[in-house]
Amino acid sequence: MLNSNIGSEKMQYIEHLLVSMVRDLEETRYWCHGYAYCKTLRNILVGKENAVIAPHFNGKPYHGILSYLTLNEVGEMMDRLVRKHLLDVIYTNHGKLYCTPDYYCA
Repeated sequence: MLNSNIGSEKMQYIEHLLVSMVRDLEETRYWCHGYAYCKTLRNILVGKENAVIAPHFNGKPYHGILSYLTLNEVGEMMDRLVRKHLLDVIYTNHGKLYCTPDYYCA
């Protein structure tokens, strides 16, 4: 598992980056058409340049910070943030759409 050897301060920083990434996706949804599904999140975190959405986030602190990440690992990290009430999840036909509580309530 990705987080097994990460200290608590580093994990808090990563969680902050993940929430920031979801918020950025929400704020740019209308012009870059990105949604916070696991595949999109993974593509941004590994900096996949041939992906449709990920290059729009080049220069952000979370873009390309990991060299490899599975979809299951992304799902586990995001679900942990949901359990901590830092994010919410909407179940769609495409899978779990992660969002900030502000977005979900809007």
